Parts: sequence; structure tokens; C-alpha cells
Amino acid sequence: MDYLWTDYRRELFYFSDTTPAFPFEERTAFTKQERGGEFVESVGINFLLRFSEIFLPLFKNFMPENRCEVENIFYHFLAQLDRNCGKDKFTFVEKLLEQELAKNFYGDRAGEIFRQLNSSAKRKVVRLLRMQEECEGRKLFFREAIQEFFARAKIYFYEDEEKFLLYLPQAESLEGKKIIELLTILFLDISCRTPEIFWGNHFGIIGEPETMRLDQTIIF
Repeated sequence: MDYLWTDYRRELFYFSDTTPAFPFEERTAFTKQERGGEFVESVGINFLLRFSEIFLPLFKNFMPENRCEVENIFYHFLAQLDRNCGKDKFTFVEKLLEQELAKNFYGDRAGEIFRQLNSSAKRKVVRLLRMQEECEGRKLFFREAIQEFFARAKIYFYEDEEKFLLYLPQAESLEGKKIIELLTILFLDISCRTPEIFWGNHFGIIGEPETMRLDQTIIF
């Protein structure tokens, strides 16, 4: 996405594009407009993406003949702030994803669990979700998501039943179960069955003596 600060130049004239051809682009029309008897390069801005709180009240308080000049001043100021903040497009994408998750765009249960996470856990989830969406479904991030939250986890895929087997060395907890549920909703391929979780004790693997404990494991 081209943001307000992209290719910023002082001589550009910015104006609000009230009917953008592409509603999800921030910079829209590129034209020449007559300003003060000469034509200047002009860039239309779809302010609804990030600046509606600023410009909707502005439209109510200024007459049409004065509004364009005021908009231009504001947009130049905001463009420089954007650039000086050092934020990249990933920051904005992840902010939008965080808002969508919190508003149940990914389902009521996902939103409910997400809102209960601390700030660090939320950042991890939205970063993984952004990476997954950038891949346009070509790669799902279930393994990466599990490892992000459970660094010591061991992850296996049981092909006969098309499901993941997860060994988590820590004790079972309500918080851990909620995180697994959220990651399953957001990152697990729809063709896979619900993963089976083993807390504390590893399931048995033939040929791996340390996992073969009678009466404590399930053998696959």
C-alpha cells in the first residue's frame, strides 16, 4: 500500500478523494490541478483508512472554498510525522489485524480469547497472522505459531488421521489451552483434524526409549 508519506515532496498538493477508485488504497488519484493560475501535481488521499477522526470534523467546520487549502496543510504535516516516526507498512497492517481480531472478524471465540491476551502475546499473534496472509494461503503458520508460544514443544503430524500431535513439556493450564485453541482457529489448515495435546508426558514413539513409559503414554 502507498501511504501518505510515500515519495513525499513539498511541492505536491494533497486533497481528500471522496470517491476513490480503490477504497483500500490510501494514496489514490494522481492528477494536475489548477492552483493560483498554474497546474500543480496533485495526489488524492483516501482519508477514511487512517485519518477519519481528523478530517470528518474538519469537513463540518470549514467552507468548501477553504477546505482544500486546510487539507493540504494537514496532509503535509501528517506525511512528515508518518515518515519521521519510522513506521513501516507492517506496523499499519498489524494494527488493522489487531483491530479485526478484537472485533471478532475471525470468529467470536477467536476474538474472545485474543482480547484476554497480554500485549506481548497479541503482538505475536498479529505478526504471525500478517505473515500468513502475505503468503495468500500458500503456507499455513501453525507450526511456527506453536513454536512462538511454546518454544520447547515437539510437533508431529500423524498422517493416518491427518492431525498434529503436540507434546508440551509444561503442566496443563487454562491459559495454555486457550492459546492452543486460538492458534488452532487462526493457523490450522481446515482439512486437518483438531490437534491432540500431550501435557507433561511425551507420547510413545517406538525406537525412542525415553518416550516408552508404561501406563503414562499413548503409543502411535
